[in-house]
Amino acid sequence: GFVGFVNYLEALGLGKSTIEVALIYLRKYLEWLGDIKKITIEFEKHLPKARYSYIKFLSEDNKLFLKHIGTTLRPSTCSDYRGSLVWINKFLVEKNISITNLNRSEVEIFLQWLQSKQFSILHRRKIIINFRAYLYWLNDHGSISYDPSSIIKSNDFPKRPLHLPRPLPREIDAAIIEKFEKSTDIHHKGLLLMRKTGLRI
Repeated sequence: GFVGFVNYLEALGLGKSTIEVALIYLRKYLEWLGDIKKITIEFEKHLPKARYSYIKFLSEDNKLFLKHIGTTLRPSTCSDYRGSLVWINKFLVEKNISITNLNRSEVEIFLQWLQSKQFSILHRRKIIINFRAYLYWLNDHGSISYDPSSIIKSNDFPKRPLHLPRPLPREIDAAIIEKFEKSTDIHHKGLLLMRKTGLRI
């Protein structure tokens, strides 16, 4: 069970912080399964460490923010925000930076710090988006005086990787080509020309 999984991670020689992150993602995955009605699980019973291991990284403002968004967002989305806040707080503590007086140069350091963690582009993008949303909430509640958009800019978000669409299975492709060849519709002829010349439709 859960203890065996933790023992397995420790046997791999993973550090405590890495194991904590693994437990966070395990919880997020199980919450997602719960959202799509695949499983029903009591998290506090089966994943106690996955919850309490990162509580120490959450400030009172963090908890109030999570409580606020919990009224409108799904548990899995709130878990994403919680995970982002953990990394944000770790950075602030490590660099001895106060979020109250956060400035642009410190945000740039944060972006470099995130990249050094070798997160995927989508993961880094999500953390930055969640960070800015949290700063807007702090601003709305008078906890910070600066405008979050002045220190986190639109070009700070890593670009999403672009993937070409996968080709159709051969049998489906052949069936479509046969249908287009028999059709007299000008649009079908245009699509057939694109297919024959190697252009992606």
